Amino acid sequence: MSKYFVVNAYPRSGSIFFTNFIYEYRPEVLSLNSLHIPYILDNPNILSVSIIRNPYHAIASFLYMNFGSEEKISSENEKLIDNIKRHVDSYSVYLDYYEKLLDADFLHIIDFDKMEENPHDQAILVFDKFKLNYRKDKIVTAKEVREDILQHKNIQDKGGHMPREKTEQRLLIEDFVNNSKYIDEIFQRYKNVKKMI
Repeated sequence: MSKYFVVNAYPRSGSIFFTNFIYEYRPEVLSLNSLHIPYILDNPNILSVSIIRNPYHAIASFLYMNFGSEEKISSENEKLIDNIKRHVDSYSVYLDYYEKLLDADFLHIIDFDKMEENPHDQAILVFDKFKLNYRKDKIVTAKEVREDILQHKNIQDKGGHMPREKTEQRLLIEDFVNNSKYIDEIFQRYKNVKKMI
């Protein structure tokens, strides 16, 4: 089996964090990357981890990162509605691959909530599934990985890859997304996939 390894998930699903978390264990792989390219999930020559996050949360986070803090949030905001529809289509491509590849030995799907709660256990499950050697003497904490990412990547708070306090604008976007009719179908598919992993 290949030792090319990617963490490949819909944006805002923790792939940067989890890639850095896994890296701390120095698994025996030729390369370790974080990507947002669903079309390579079915490549058996690449070991892929994909993180599935509630689409309401992932899409709200993505929109917040890309919307100006002064952008007016209202039900008449066509730009926001068009963005939601576009992101629903993108998220649904990941779901297509998850549903098709649930039993593939080269793909491991992780529940975002479980990764957030205990990334160490999720990393060990990945190493075991792919039969990867890693540093068993090391216990990595989420806090040290977060601090390392912030220190080395100089990530700003708004566009960062870390949990943070929600601004008023983020809460408005979240409310808008939560009341959007466009996400209902992929949310049901998300729940079905989550049950099966």
